[in-house]
Amino acid sequence: MGSYILKRVLTAVPTLFGIVLITFILMKCVPGDPVYGMIGQHAPQEVIERYRKTMGLQENVARQFVNYVALLLRGDMGRSYYTNYPVGEAIMEKFPNTLKLACAAMALAVCAGALIGIAAAYWRDSAADRLLSWLMSLSIAMPVFWVGLILIYLLAYRWPLFPPSGMGHGEPAYLVLPALTLGIRSMAYIGRMMRSSMIEILHEQYILAARAKGISAARTLFVHALRNAAIPVVTLIGIDFASYLNGAVLTETIFGWDGLGRFTMTAIFRRDYPVILGSVLFGAFVFVAINILTDVVYRFFNPRIEYK
Repeated sequence: MGSYILKRVLTAVPTLFGIVLITFILMKCVPGDPVYGMIGQHAPQEVIERYRKTMGLQENVARQFVNYVALLLRGDMGRSYYTNYPVGEAIMEKFPNTLKLACAAMALAVCAGALIGIAAAYWRDSAADRLLSWLMSLSIAMPVFWVGLILIYLLAYRWPLFPPSGMGHGEPAYLVLPALTLGIRSMAYIGRMMRSSMIEILHEQYILAARAKGISAARTLFVHALRNAAIPVVTLIGIDFASYLNGAVLTETIFGWDGLGRFTMTAIFRRDYPVILGSVLFGAFVFVAINILTDVVYRFFNPRIEYK
């Protein structure tokens, strides 16, 4: 397995380089100049030129890219145009907040989605199955911002059970509404995937043999069937969790959550190129790491899987 992981890591290096290159080119193609955003379009020309020289924007695009790659090779993501704060340190300060929100949302989605999917598969084609399938489809169809606003209205104002926004001083109550908003769609996707996978597994011969031996339905579902049915669900969980760790922009904006998504969106509006590049590169690294971890987790659910 060690050689497999090493091979995946080495393969990811050109992928990350390509992502940085494409992001850099796209930023340069977008109209606008960060200097004008900082000091305005009516500033004296000498002031504009001084800012451009300080920010390294007076050189051609190819030279700017080479300079940025040289920074990355030294372990430096540059500094923000607006705050002059190191981008890497800023990302590491925001990421724990996003990680906390992502873990809470994914824990909710996995637990609730798996139970819903198992129940729907067990009561296949019944009224309960149709009701659960309808609720899952409804959850997928609802936009995230609308879900967030509805939850704020119902659970923060109509029935004041949780704070409407902010992070407080780390109290769990501030995490409930954003985690529920972020996780409800993944919960529905996991539920649908678990239902279809579980229905297929429940028709396997070893499941029928277990039931014929008198093993209880609960043990058959959660011990014998769940482990094999969860394999395709793991892929979905990995993809969603990686997207959460890249920052849930809408959720963090609605609830005033000081995370990576909100931080990156602010940088985009400001055309803060070093922050945008650093955030994209960090997000790509997270996706690669989660994909490798997902491949490793497969072995837990199916020991027959071999890594070559």
